[in-house]
Amino acid sequence: GLGFLVYTFLVQGPASHIQGADAFAYWSVDIADPYQSRVGDFGAFTYSPPIAALAHVAAILPWRVFLALWTILLLAVAVWLGGRRVLFVLAFPPVAIELYYGNINLLLAAAVVLGLTRPWAWTLVLLTKPTCGVGLLWFAARGEWRRLAIASAATLAIVLTSAMLLPGLWRDWVGLLLASAQ
Repeated sequence: GLGFLVYTFLVQGPASHIQGADAFAYWSVDIADPYQSRVGDFGAFTYSPPIAALAHVAAILPWRVFLALWTILLLAVAVWLGGRRVLFVLAFPPVAIELYYGNINLLLAAAVVLGLTRPWAWTLVLLTKPTCGVGLLWFAARGEWRRLAIASAATLAIVLTSAMLLPGLWRDWVGLLLASAQ
């Protein structure tokens, strides 16, 4: 697995020129029209308007600087998640692929782990990949209504604030989701 990680970055990456493809979608988001690309297109941004606004800030950095910092962040999250078993985490091929493409799934894993004790962390999950919100059923199943309310209220506060500030983007995002479901 560690060999796969090294191969992915040192051999595959330079040959394919698609390293950081998902990170590029975050870095290149145009806040005026973040949903201009279709789902599956290179550079397509598919997350909610608050995440688009946050991602838009990344463009202040040059692409290569952003990619390096983003990869370091994801690697740090993998190290934090793995703890003493970090080599096992890094040897797991899907982790290498996440690091290579720069997807947010490692951040979502961290949000879920943090969300068990800090329910507001679920906002990242709900605002990026809402179907993963099924994880909130954990609180309901355990009768942890306060934690469920905190996660829901934090997310709702961000949604309502951004809906007031960026109403057109919410309409566009919902349109993107409906079009991709067909």
